[in-house]
Order: sequence, then C-alpha cells, then structure tokens
Amino acid sequence: MLSMKKLHEILGKLIMVLAVIFAMSACETADDVDDDIDDIINKGETLDDGYYIVGSAIGSDTTDANVLVSGQVNGPDFGAQDRTGFYEAYVYMASGDFSFIKVVEGEISAFGGAHEELVNGDPAELTIYSGAYSDDATGTSPVDGSLVHVMIDESTGQYVVIPVNYWEVIGGATADGWGSGQEIALKSASADEVVFEATKVVLREGDFKLRFDSNWSMNLEEEECDVNETACLNYFTNFGGTITELVHGGGNIIFDGTEGEYTITITYTPDEGNSISASLERTGDAPEVTFDPEEYKFGIIGDATAGAWDSDQDMFYKGTIDGVHTWLAVMTFGAEGAFKFRTNDDWAFALGGTLLGDGSAGDISTSGGDIPTPGEGAYYIKLQTADEGTTWTSTMTNTGWGVIGDGSPVGNWDSDMDMTAAGYADGVTTYSITGDFTTGEWKFRAGDAWDYNIGGDMAALTADGGNLTLAEAGTYEVVLSFDGSAYSATATKQ
Repeated sequence: MLSMKKLHEILGKLIMVLAVIFAMSACETADDVDDDIDDIINKGETLDDGYYIVGSAIGSDTTDANVLVSGQVNGPDFGAQDRTGFYEAYVYMASGDFSFIKVVEGEISAFGGAHEELVNGDPAELTIYSGAYSDDATGTSPVDGSLVHVMIDESTGQYVVIPVNYWEVIGGATADGWGSGQEIALKSASADEVVFEATKVVLREGDFKLRFDSNWSMNLEEEECDVNETACLNYFTNFGGTITELVHGGGNIIFDGTEGEYTITITYTPDEGNSISASLERTGDAPEVTFDPEEYKFGIIGDATAGAWDSDQDMFYKGTIDGVHTWLAVMTFGAEGAFKFRTNDDWAFALGGTLLGDGSAGDISTSGGDIPTPGEGAYYIKLQTADEGTTWTSTMTNTGWGVIGDGSPVGNWDSDMDMTAAGYADGVTTYSITGDFTTGEWKFRAGDAWDYNIGGDMAALTADGGNLTLAEAGTYEVVLSFDGSAYSATATKQ
C-alpha cells in the first residue's frame, strides 16, 4: 500500500505533466502561425509590406497569391470610394486553418480568430463567415476546396470569408437585361486554378457586369453609417471595368462587339489580390429579334423626377409616327438630379446617355449613363426607334402641357395657352392655369402639338380622349395632376 507522502508525490507529478500538456495545447495556435510565417521566410522569399493570408487551408504558398490589396467600397450614388484599413483578395481555400499576417518594415505580426456563420447580401441572401481577429490566433476554414473572397478591416477588427459558388453576367447587353443574371457555373476547382463557364450567352450592343452569387455588394455596417464622416463598410462582390481588365466595383463593361452567342469564362489563378480574369468567345449567331412594342412599357425614373429612383413616371405609347415607334411624356424635372428611361418598372431594359432640353436629338443607348436634369420645369419628351429596338433616339423641349379650344382662355383651336408646372409632392406632379373658360369645348395637349393630347372624363383623363366642357362659363383655376401612371384634373371656379 502506498504511503500518503508517496501518493502526494505521484499526484504532484501528474499535475505538472497535465499542466505542460495544457500549455502546449494553448500555444498550438501561435506555434501554427509561426510555422506558417517560417515556411515562407525559409523559402528565401522577401515579404513586402502588406497583409497576407497563410495556413494549411490556403492552397498556394507563394506570397503573390497570398497578399491582400487595398480595396474600395460602395459610396453614395453607387460610386466607389477608398476606406482606410480595408483589404481584400480572392484565394483558393481548402480545409484546415488560416491566419492573416501583417508585415511592416520586416516586422511580422499574425492575427486571426473564430468566426460565425451569418446571412447577408444585396439583393440575394448568401452565407458569409465573419469573425473578430486577435493577435497570434487562427481561424478554421469554413469550406473544403472553394474559391473564396476574404477581407479584413482594421477599424472594426473584423474579417470575412465568402465562398464563391457561381458568377453571373447581368446587364443591358444580355437577354434578361438588368432584371436578372445568367449563371456562369463552376466548371473545375483546384489550388492552381478555378474555372467558371457559361455557354450560349446572347450578347448584343449594351453593357453588363459580372457578380458572384447574385450579389452586388456586402454591407457589414451594424449601425447606420454617416457617409460624411467615413466610408461605409459596404464592399463590392461584382466586377466592372473592361473584359480584359476587371475592376472590383468598376463601371459597367461596354459590349460593342459582334452580337451573337458567346462562351463566358471566369478564371481564378493564384496572383496578387483580386486575381480574377474573364474572356469571351463567340460561338454562334444571336437569335433573330422580333419586336413587340407592348413589351416596352416605358417609364422615366430618377431623382430629378417625382418618383425619384423608387417609381417610374409612365410614358404613353403613341404607336408609329411616320413609320417610327414612338413613346411620349410630359415630365417635370427638379433643378438637380438625373433620370433614365426603363421598361416594365424594372431594370431589365434601360436607356441613358445625353439629352438636352433644346429639341436636339440625344445620344441614347442601353449603355448610356444617367441623364442629367435639363433644369427645373416641364418638358415634352419623345422617345423613338426606327429599327425595332436596335437603336433609339430621343428629343426634349421645354414646353409642357397647355389648354386649347373654343372653350379655353385662348378661345380657338389654333394655338394653346401653356400651363404652369407647379412641381411635385408625394409622387404627384401638378400643372395649373387660371383663366376665363366658356361652355365651349377644349382639351389638354403637350408640346404645342397634337401627338399627345388628353381628354374624356376629368377624373380619369385618357390619351386622345374626347373634348372637355364646363357646365357654366367663368374664371376657373384648372389643375392637372399626374400620379405617375394616370392623369386627372379639377376646375375650381374663382
């Protein structure tokens, strides 16, 4: 039988052994980080200043492939802006551990930490992995062989890993326009190369962008961000620029090549930062376009209009004028802002460019940008296509609605009296005129011409509707209202 003294000696040694084992386990994370750094340094490579991602989960062991680059984030009005301390990269990640390292004048520090699974994205939901990093720590890979987008942010002490499951091509140059994207599916994946491919993609003149997992950007602001104080942590998950030189969050890619069916390939190869490239290969002719004007229910949208960027101000399809498909509108614009034409209340097909208020023909196309306001006031707008949607023209003049007819203040059908654009509020645009009306007939017409005129029931006016009358003569204030889709009017005797 062991004496009590001997038993205490054995227990003491056992506690010491357990303490050593615990200490070794506690230091394992830091040791792993040190090993990863040593692996790079021992290869004789010189680390430039910057951030790197390393570890058993990272497929490549070259510093070019592991380096993160300073990125830009979403700014006001969909622009891009710098954010101090924000870095990002695309890398191939397998199972295992990873850490970030920072190099400043040869001094190396390592950091990482555990992450949690979140759901985020714009506009589609997708799974992301976000964690707070700390010194000499690692994270565990959430994937087992996938292209991922990684980012770190110094001001929040946060990192994010987002698996890239697929890409999309989306835009006015594609069959579905800006309304929905066409998938570019994963074809193969390895540490040396990840390839995504889509075949029989129809491209016509216009613009497009590339985005992954149906998302434009990732907003990680926990509270409302004051854009006047700092650039918000809302970073891009799309590419623009040009097809041969992609830019994260860049401007729309202009397609001005031969329309047809294309194979689109997106490839990741280990390289610095956002190491993604794309290519187009024409493989066939595009299907013949059959034009149906009923599928082009145009509206005008923008922050220069009553509906801002939230709702369209509908245009009227006149039919053909001299054989040309024509849409018409009277639009009151604000002193600032911009607008675009689009169809069917979404962005599947949209037109922009340049358009002046002097009646000259504007440069309008699917690749055109936002059209600046011509200035405060009412304008008569004509939008036309002479070749069934291949090209578009538009004119705009600073003449809005007027009244004309025997019963109107002008007393004849030869010329009209312009109404005053009274601006807009709560999405409703109004025009007014005060004058002497008789019991004779009169109408509203736009742009000092008869192409666009409205009449019929004062409570629900229609294009080319019947002539209007008032029950008794007198001085009236006539107010014409437009709620974005329908016109109505009131006549109040003074």
